[in-house]
Amino acid sequence: MAESFDRSPSASIASVLARHQSSLLAFIRLNASARILALESASDILQSTLLGLTRRQLSFEFRGEASLLKWLHVAVLRKIQDRAKFHGRKRRSAGLVDISTASNTQLLSIYRQVFSPSMEVSAQEEVLRIERIFQQLEPTDREVITLARFAELDYAEIAAQQRRSPDAVRMHLHRALARLSRLLVEISPSPPEQRE
Repeated sequence: MAESFDRSPSASIASVLARHQSSLLAFIRLNASARILALESASDILQSTLLGLTRRQLSFEFRGEASLLKWLHVAVLRKIQDRAKFHGRKRRSAGLVDISTASNTQLLSIYRQVFSPSMEVSAQEEVLRIERIFQQLEPTDREVITLARFAELDYAEIAAQQRRSPDAVRMHLHRALARLSRLLVEISPSPPEQRE
């Protein structure tokens, strides 16, 4: 069944968007540079992506939730790249904008960390730490990790996006994850007893 964004999204598409909004926002926060996020909130980028898809009346073949999510992640990544080019051309000055569109608890759970709701302050610190570390990666590393882990694209799908071979993507992902792991260990938070 083919679905189109030429009208308001169907109930099934809206339901998918509602269930995965936090994950899409985390995907944006991990892929957009700190400069972009200082100028635009993650929710604005997501909303702009969806609005752009609606305005261009893009059609896609709806083959289920997984297919829709892959398609949306790629569209969001393109929007982030477009916004980076726009802000780079205009050399706009960065004024700080509140980018916490999802609760820190939601973001941290998306980042696969486990904690209790009473640890909101620690959660906020950990979310910011992970995002700062992720920003230290090269843009191509951030892209391959988020396309593989958040958008759940396979090597061939990522290869088609990046105009590379699936083997090159597999190797790049492996190396990018190793770099991320090293940074997470090197820049580990101090134990709770040392924070006081």
